[in-house]
Amino acid sequence: MIRINLAQEQESMKTLLAEHGYTFVKKEGIRLYFETPDNDDEKAQTEAKQIIKASPHGSILYFNIEVIK
Repeated sequence: MIRINLAQEQESMKTLLAEHGYTFVKKEGIRLYFETPDNDDEKAQTEAKQIIKASPHGSILYFNIEVIK
């Protein structure tokens, strides 16, 4: 599971990641939790960052992604 700390564009990022196989689990404030498409959470962390950065607003968003064990 990964946690994305993101204050803006949360709904569009949930949709974007869902298109790439990530499953939205819950939201706590600015924290979004996702199940990853496979069991390699570290790989999914890097992949999710690349997906967000490649999105139209990704280059201007402030966010970080953490692996949750």
